[in-house]
Amino acid sequence: MNTPQKQMLVFTSLDGYMIDPSVEGIQTILPALELLHGREVPHIAVTVRSAVEIAPILEALDHDDPFIVESGAAIYLPAERFKINFSYQNSDDKFKIVEFGLARAAILEKLPILRDQYHLDVWSLSELNQDQAAQIIGLSAEEIERVKNRKYTEPIIFNGSGDEIPQLQAAVESLRMHLSRHDRYFVLTGDHNSGGAVSFLLQLYREEFPNTTLISIGLGDGILSAPMLHTVDTPVLVRLPGGHFDDRVGRHGMKFTRESGPVGWNQAVIALVTEDPDA
Repeated sequence: MNTPQKQMLVFTSLDGYMIDPSVEGIQTILPALELLHGREVPHIAVTVRSAVEIAPILEALDHDDPFIVESGAAIYLPAERFKINFSYQNSDDKFKIVEFGLARAAILEKLPILRDQYHLDVWSLSELNQDQAAQIIGLSAEEIERVKNRKYTEPIIFNGSGDEIPQLQAAVESLRMHLSRHDRYFVLTGDHNSGGAVSFLLQLYREEFPNTTLISIGLGDGILSAPMLHTVDTPVLVRLPGGHFDDRVGRHGMKFTRESGPVGWNQAVIALVTEDPDA
């Protein structure tokens, strides 16, 4: 709960199986969503996707809190949410946008270097036609178009062998960028991750509530959630479908849910926010 001396914040990854924006999925997590709203607990969404890609999910959640996009490349803050002054790099009619990421155009400029200087067979999604992209990464035409509109990250296809992946990783790091692996492709970003964005946002809340102890809770179910989970006070690893956990995240300091997916997320949020372990 929140008191004048204590403020909870809940960070949720949108990149796994926890949040299902269908009507049935929202009904499953509605008790926790209503609890967060009723107790005025900010609920911060965190994702590797762009603001455009997650807009339908945020709408289904009736979400009106800050959210972090593209692996920590930017934080979207509702324009009137914070009374304190802070630096931001962009804005629109609804949000002040704090940017940490490289512009996508700057990332694309690095691809010829990876090919020509490091002799790596890499291609960005934007260099492939729609049929090629759909066949390789298994996304629909609509999904591919949304991915191509990302502002700070670029999906890439690597045609090398598994043994060459460390070479790709080293080359990317030498260019002061970051590489993350997805099911059928990699994603190039600037030198940032969601953990850095979470830390920045927590500092904003500390300045907004200087006499309040912040308690940060993070929920995720996969490796894409790891930077966020390793930054918050109380990280919660949610079971995957089938009942297992993603061991790549690490287990140190983690709490674990009894159930998987939306049911597990809902139970964990209620238990932590009400401080009732039996909830």
